[in-house]
Amino acid sequence: MQKLTESKSTIHEAVSIPAKFRAHIDGRLVAGERVLWCGRPCRQLADFTAYTLCVVIVVVFGSAAAIVGLVIRGVSLSSPLYGMASPLMWSGCIVFVIGLLLLIPSVAMLNVFYVVTNRRAFIWPATVVGIGAPRILYREDIAQCVIACEKAGIGDLILFRETIGTSEGPEIVEVGFFRIRDVRALQELVSATFGIPKA
Repeated sequence: MQKLTESKSTIHEAVSIPAKFRAHIDGRLVAGERVLWCGRPCRQLADFTAYTLCVVIVVVFGSAAAIVGLVIRGVSLSSPLYGMASPLMWSGCIVFVIGLLLLIPSVAMLNVFYVVTNRRAFIWPATVVGIGAPRILYREDIAQCVIACEKAGIGDLILFRETIGTSEGPEIVEVGFFRIRDVRALQELVSATFGIPKA
């Protein structure tokens, strides 16, 4: 492992950190705390989903608008239909709104970010606008170091489970780092840093 810097910025210079997250990280580190790893969910799926949905939304909405335009163009100015919203136009608007709602989770995933230091772990959650406050995990918060849903080296590293209240009753959710490339290397790091046995 390369030597960690001891400058005012205690971020490991070998760790590639997006500019929009660097200030959020460096401003939260305490004396002697160093960033050992940082990452985010593998963006292949998120980017592909967002791009596909954008294309579908544009094609569907554009097609609907073109059809509406052709219909209205063929209607006489004196016809009541000329001043009314065509059902196709409303359909296009509905499809657009639904597509936008489906796109929001993919956009929010772009703000998810994970950091492991020699003292703590940080989880920045999915947010649509801006970067939210991170969830901070200390050694006593991390109950396990378990890999789940691994495929082709990409998987989830589960740190603990918690129960949350929902409209349908209590629900157990997993907390950790999700869709991480080379997840086994991260498991090794977390296990060695916090003294958590691998499972």
